[in-house]
Amino acid sequence: MTSRAADVLLSQLLDGRVKGMNDASENPKGAFVLLWLQGQRRLRQNLAYAHAQRRANELSLPLVVYEALRHDYPHASDRFHRFVLEGAPDNAADARKRGLAYAFYLQRPQHKKGALLQLSARARVVVTDWLPTFIHPAQTKALAKRVNVRVEAVDAAGVVPLSNSPQLELAARTIRPKIHRALPQFLVRIPEVKPKVDAPAQFDWGFELLDMSTISSPSKPAASGADARAIDRLCASLPIDHSVAPVDLLRGGTQAALARLKSFLAERLPGYDERRNQPSESHTSWLSPYLHFGHLGPLEIALAAQESDAPAADKAAFLEELIVRRELALNLAARSAHTTLDPLPNWARQTLADHASDPRPALLTDSELERSESPDPVWNAAQRQLVREGRIHGYLRMLWGKSLLLWSTDAAEAFRRMMWLNDKYALDGRDANSYCGFLWCLGVHDRPFPERAIFGTVRSMTSRSTMNKFEMEPYLARYAP
Repeated sequence: MTSRAADVLLSQLLDGRVKGMNDASENPKGAFVLLWLQGQRRLRQNLAYAHAQRRANELSLPLVVYEALRHDYPHASDRFHRFVLEGAPDNAADARKRGLAYAFYLQRPQHKKGALLQLSARARVVVTDWLPTFIHPAQTKALAKRVNVRVEAVDAAGVVPLSNSPQLELAARTIRPKIHRALPQFLVRIPEVKPKVDAPAQFDWGFELLDMSTISSPSKPAASGADARAIDRLCASLPIDHSVAPVDLLRGGTQAALARLKSFLAERLPGYDERRNQPSESHTSWLSPYLHFGHLGPLEIALAAQESDAPAADKAAFLEELIVRRELALNLAARSAHTTLDPLPNWARQTLADHASDPRPALLTDSELERSESPDPVWNAAQRQLVREGRIHGYLRMLWGKSLLLWSTDAAEAFRRMMWLNDKYALDGRDANSYCGFLWCLGVHDRPFPERAIFGTVRSMTSRSTMNKFEMEPYLARYAP
């Protein structure tokens, strides 16, 4: 591909994705373009990086890459800190190969606030990625408001831009045709943009950098067990929740994500259509944590799945979830107050209110639920999987969420508990997919079903029907107390 063709393709992929977050102009004194990695914590196949690098080339400036980790984000814990930190050496190595300056800023209580603010004030332009959920929108808007430098946010979270669906979608059936029409334009590999100006050999960041040698081995491309222990020691010194332990089964970072993608395509994508909902088989991808933290993007995953030798039905089922369902969730997050019950359709809101006074089998406390002490052995097993592994099997997560209605005073309390438990323990929590799934448990993107106690006409799921539908004994044994 010629450089001209690559530039035209990049413009096509960025169409409708770049938004100025303030009215400030470019800083004429700025000596570099700054890329702030937030939701998309990688450089490869990342539209935010591609846009930032092209902006730097246009301005004949070096690109500087900033990644950070606060200690005061909601539910900050050893589990999430380790996963993010395991990805830092990959990003540092990738930046070096590209001729970029890269720094990881690990916030500590003794540090003065304002590291990003001061760095941004020295930039010509600041570019970041836009994610419509968790702390990302507030962080981006706060920076844009406080600096007298142009801040641009790139919608890089999905395959198709959010602007493709400017209104709140009713269901998958309404967004699916829009996505399918757009896929020929957007489901293509992002062209590489090579820097025209290398970063200076010595760059004054203005803050203490995370020393990569303290968390990674130079003889290995990604974090090893010894590195995980070093990261754990680092996390132990921070004021975060140490009761939520890291998940040893899953290591963070782009290299680990690529290895997991490779094994999924070879071993579990074949048969995915029929076997993904079988809890005892664990025939899922385990890629959602990497998507959540941006260590791997949906575009690269989708292209790899398309190019695989798996049967067409399996590829179609996987791409439906990766693109259509995930981008339906992003649409919900971007177009509604998705951490409240406001997105519920009127019929769901009314039926849940009508049945709010229905007798419950039991009213459980938050602590009882967190300790897997419900009357339901299937729910308890799913909760133990969440605490131990940072995930719940996809089918059971919906059963897990709906079952909370049985032990909560009303839908609002059930929804709060879904978010609290998931955001605290799930590696892919605090995510548009999670919030959309929990609102689906209460009627979003769904239709009325025959009326029954507590649920009203909201679709119900029961552990009894799950036990009849699937062979659950291996799953229950695996996640026994």
